[in-house]
Amino acid sequence: MVQTLNIVIPARNEYPWLPWTVYSYIADIPEDVDWHITIASNGADPEQKKMDEWFKHGTLARRGHLSLETFEEAVHPHICVQRVSEKLDDGVLMWSCGHISIARGTIGKMLSLVEREDVGLVHSPQLHMFDFPDESGRSKLYGYKDPLHRGWSWQRHGEAPYKWHSGSCALVCVKLSDWREVGGEDVPFRRGIGGCETLIDMKMWMFGKSVWIHPDCLYWHWVATRGFTWTMGEHEWNQLVAYYCLGGRELMETENKALSYPQSQDVLNEVETLCKQHRQFIVENAKFTLEQVLQNQPWLH
Repeated sequence: MVQTLNIVIPARNEYPWLPWTVYSYIADIPEDVDWHITIASNGADPEQKKMDEWFKHGTLARRGHLSLETFEEAVHPHICVQRVSEKLDDGVLMWSCGHISIARGTIGKMLSLVEREDVGLVHSPQLHMFDFPDESGRSKLYGYKDPLHRGWSWQRHGEAPYKWHSGSCALVCVKLSDWREVGGEDVPFRRGIGGCETLIDMKMWMFGKSVWIHPDCLYWHWVATRGFTWTMGEHEWNQLVAYYCLGGRELMETENKALSYPQSQDVLNEVETLCKQHRQFIVENAKFTLEQVLQNQPWLH
C-alpha cells in the first residue's frame, strides 16, 4: 500500500461544501495509509475565511493531518495543485474539487491501481452532477456520508479498470514521481477552468505513461457557488496554453480557429512567450509527440 497520500483540495469560496468534502475523504482513507490534506484556499468570501481559520486551528491541523495554503487571489485549481506539489516529498498526489462526496472503497481502489508500474494517472467517474438541496436544505447527497446508501443508483460500464485517453480532473491520483517526471502543470493557467485535463493526460501518454479510469471508484459532484467569476477569454486562454505546450505554435493556431471565441494574434504571442520553457521541456523529454500519440491511440491497446 502507498506510504503517503497527499491530498490537495483547491477551495474557491465553497462553504458549506468544503468540510463535507474533507470528511468524505477521511471516512474513506484506508487505515494503513499515512495521509495529509492541504486545503489550497484561493477565495476571498467571508465564509471561506471563516473556514480557513477553522481548519487552520482545528483538531485535524493539531494532529498534523491538515494544513492550509492560502492564495491571495482566485487562481486556476491546477495552479493550486502544482504549487502544493512542489513542497511535497514523495508518495501519491491526489486532488479533487472542494464540493464532492466520495463513495466508500474508492480511495483504496484508486491507490491500489496507481501503485502498478504500468499505471500513470487514475481518474474516477463523476456521477449525479448538479444536485440541489430541497427547500429545507436537505438532499440525498449533501454531507460526507456514503452517498451509495442514500438511494442513488447508476449503471456501471464494467468493473475492471481500463485505459482512458483523457477525463475529468475532479478526483484524480498520480504518483508524485510520475507527476514530476512529466513536469506537472507548471504553466500560466488563469483563474477559472479549462486546459488542465487535456494537458496532464496527454503529457502522460507522450512521456510513455498511461491514464486509467476505474469504473468502481465513484464520487458525486455537487453544485457549488463561486465567490468570483471568470470570462470565456480566460477559459480560452487556458485551452491555448495546453495546445501550445503539447504541440507548439502550429497546433495552437489550428485549435484557436475552432474555439468559441478565437483569440487575437497578440494573445497567441503572449501564450507562446509564457509557455515556451514548458514546451521546450516537453520537446526534450517526451518519448512521443502529440501527433504520434493520437495516431497510435495507446489507450486502445
